[in-house]
Amino acid sequence: MFMKGSTGNEAYAYADKHFREACKVILGGEVGALKECEEWLLALKQPMGSAKSSLSGAPLTLVSPDFPQAARYLSMDEAFAAKPAPFSVNDIKDIDSLFRAAFERFAYSGNLVFGNSQFVEGSSDVSDSFYVYKSARVLGCKAIACSTIIKDSNYLFGCNVASKDEYCMRSHQFTFDARCFEVNLSTSSSDCYYTYDCVGCKDAMFSFGQRNAASMIGNLALPKEKYLPLKAALLEQMRSELKAKKKLPSLSDIFTEAARGPAVLPSEAKACAKKFERKISRAPVQKAWDATCRLVLGQEMGDITRFKEWLLRHNYRIRKVQSVLGSGEIPAASYENLKALPDSRYVNIDERAPLTRLLKFTEKEAGAFTLANAGKTLSRIAYITSQFHEGTILNVYGCPLVMWSSDCEEVHGCIFMKRSAYSTWGRDSEHLFGSAFVLDSGFNIKCYNSFKLKGCFEVDSARSSAGCYYCHNVENCHDSIFCSNVKNLRYAVCNKEVGKEEFARVKAMLLARVVGELKEKGGCAADVYSIGEK
Repeated sequence: MFMKGSTGNEAYAYADKHFREACKVILGGEVGALKECEEWLLALKQPMGSAKSSLSGAPLTLVSPDFPQAARYLSMDEAFAAKPAPFSVNDIKDIDSLFRAAFERFAYSGNLVFGNSQFVEGSSDVSDSFYVYKSARVLGCKAIACSTIIKDSNYLFGCNVASKDEYCMRSHQFTFDARCFEVNLSTSSSDCYYTYDCVGCKDAMFSFGQRNAASMIGNLALPKEKYLPLKAALLEQMRSELKAKKKLPSLSDIFTEAARGPAVLPSEAKACAKKFERKISRAPVQKAWDATCRLVLGQEMGDITRFKEWLLRHNYRIRKVQSVLGSGEIPAASYENLKALPDSRYVNIDERAPLTRLLKFTEKEAGAFTLANAGKTLSRIAYITSQFHEGTILNVYGCPLVMWSSDCEEVHGCIFMKRSAYSTWGRDSEHLFGSAFVLDSGFNIKCYNSFKLKGCFEVDSARSSAGCYYCHNVENCHDSIFCSNVKNLRYAVCNKEVGKEEFARVKAMLLARVVGELKEKGGCAADVYSIGEK
């Protein structure tokens, strides 16, 4: 979507300008154009999908690869300009005729832009944002390029899963950060490079598991007069290599090289071993599931664990890894950048702090450290936790990444969430079940890539909607079934408003099918990604 009178490349031009500025701010100088570094910036991001318009053949950017190949696709402009196929609710006599009518009228859309957004290129599911280039799932942002899953941030390049950040590059799973490069699992930090699991840090490089640290390299705190020359030398190496090769090694590249060395821990490390255990109650999660089912499906469905596999469809699975200290199994995230890390260097969250205090550079190692020898030099201290827990956390079970959340079970990226299960990164949300990347929302079952939803079931790429079932690309729609590429509808079926009574009849027919299948099989075959499939 572009402003009237635009030339169509403002998104890239603005992003390129601020990419060059970000390189000066973060690395101390320019390294070239954004396009020259695109491939590197897009690596290790959550994958997007692609398709071609069924009308024009134009290429489309899809928010994810979950969409079926054999389906009808439209650009956003084509979708809203298309005349709806003739439809009469009187033709809906049974559930088969309802699904048939839905298939005949349903279309998926790419290049989706919502709300007050302008200058968006090669992107999808962008809401209330400006100057967005080759990115997806972006809400309330400005100048975002080659990034995915970004909220309330400005000037991010090659980032993944971020909120409330500024001037960061190639960083992942972070919030409240500024001027950072290759930070993973970070909050409230600034001027950090190649860090992992750091909180409240300033001026830290190649350090892991640190809290409120400053002027640190290789977990070793240095006087500022010693740290700054080392930082300047490393930034010069990074800047020169990026300018020449248009890429730099990722933290996972460096850790993979470090893991090739033997995992030789000091004898004192044995005392750090501690089994990870937490007392939790599943009752609040079950109670929330019951309440959500009453609202969305009209009745309670019983034990939530019976529906776990169905709810996890189209979600990111939580992995399991072993602590190198032998204390047992621990949950691990499977975001693209995190699953690229070697599994042989993990400890659990209770072992991280005491182990980190043991493992640090000597001053000699810090003085001799270079980007070229990073993997080899870090081999001795490169041990990390697969968990990241910060803020007030109450009754959270099986969630590897948690910040300020309560009563959640197996949520993959649990940030400011309450009473949810089997979901992925529903930031600032509650009562989410089987949902992925649904922000500022509540009481939803199996919804995806959406903002500000309530009481919805099997909805994708939607905004400011409630009471919707099997809908795609809808905005400000309420009480709608099998709708796609429409705005401002109420009591609608297959994109046509049918009135409250007819809507209630069709909804009852649909829910009878859904509830019956759930009770019999523990899941539903049809989902929002199969409705339009040939």
